[in-house]
Amino acid sequence: MENTKAKSLNEVLKELQGKLVGEKNYARFGNEFPLLIKFIDANDDLSIQVHPTDELAQKRGKSRGKTEMWYLMESDPKAYLNCGMKTAITPQQYKEMVANNTICDAISNYNVKRGDSFFIPAGRIHSIGKGCFILEIQQTSDVTYRIYDFNRKDKDGNTRELHTEEAAECINYTVEENYRTNYVPAKKYGREPRHLSVLHHQPLRFGQTNDHRPFATR
Repeated sequence: MENTKAKSLNEVLKELQGKLVGEKNYARFGNEFPLLIKFIDANDDLSIQVHPTDELAQKRGKSRGKTEMWYLMESDPKAYLNCGMKTAITPQQYKEMVANNTICDAISNYNVKRGDSFFIPAGRIHSIGKGCFILEIQQTSDVTYRIYDFNRKDKDGNTRELHTEEAAECINYTVEENYRTNYVPAKKYGREPRHLSVLHHQPLRFGQTNDHRPFATR
């Protein structure tokens, strides 16, 4: 068999362009594959964070913001996560609650199990709790603002950097009744949330196939 050099996904995308991701998606995202797909196995509580919208990210010199979704795999029976505001607060109150370590009191908390799904548009405050095993599908972006890290310290006694001011402008302070995504499992494929292929509520369809099942890129 002839030896062939391995190519990155972005290299393949540069060659195939719209044939790989569809012409509209290629026009929108260019030679950067538009999705990152991760498996997150949380052995401890992860920091509370928020991501900016595309508009705000570009205003700050970044290419795009980040919208994502979570799908719970088989997790610890006591697994939980935080998602969305449960208390109406102002940006100033948010800053005060971060400073006095009460910000968690304003965020909705969920006990979770396999099959649960959460759609997290840019601006929605969130964090993954200990015991969660999550499939995370997100825009290709590394813009994250850390809001709170439970005052944890490293071996030198230093706490992690927080982005309190940057996050204050990003957060959607609107309170909703429920942030968990309700969905009807697709009969053909089993337990599949309807947001798996959605960013900004716009389906990302790849190629010409009618099979829109999600697939992992890494």
